[in-house]
Amino acid sequence: MKTLLKILTLGLICLICEPIFAQINAQLKLDFEKIIRSKHSFPFNGVEIVSKNGKTIYEKVHGFKNFEEKIALNKSNQFEIMSNSKLFTSVLILKEVEKGKINLQQSIKTYLPEIT
Repeated sequence: MKTLLKILTLGLICLICEPIFAQINAQLKLDFEKIIRSKHSFPFNGVEIVSKNGKTIYEKVHGFKNFEEKIALNKSNQFEIMSNSKLFTSVLILKEVEKGKINLQQSIKTYLPEIT
C-alpha cells in the first residue's frame, strides 16, 4: 500500500511540474528572441542554437545566405569563421595558463617540439 501511495504521489508531482517546465522553456524562448530583436545598427544574420545538457532547447534561423539574391539562411548553411577561432584558442590557452599547465615565458617548442 505504501509503495502504491509513493507511485501515485510521484506521478502527481510529475503532472504538476510538467507545465511549470514548459512555461520556463517558453519564457527562455521569449528571452532569446527579445535579445536578438534588440535595437542594433544592423539586424542579426545567423543561426541561434542554445543547448542544455546536450539537448537543443532553442533553435532559430535569421537572415540571408545571399543578400543580393535574397536567399534565406537555413541551419545547414556553412559559415566562414575567418579569424574568430583565434579568440577561442587564446581563451583556452589562458585557461591552461591559469591551471599552471602552460608557461607563457617558455618557448613554443616546449609544447610543440615538431616546430622548427
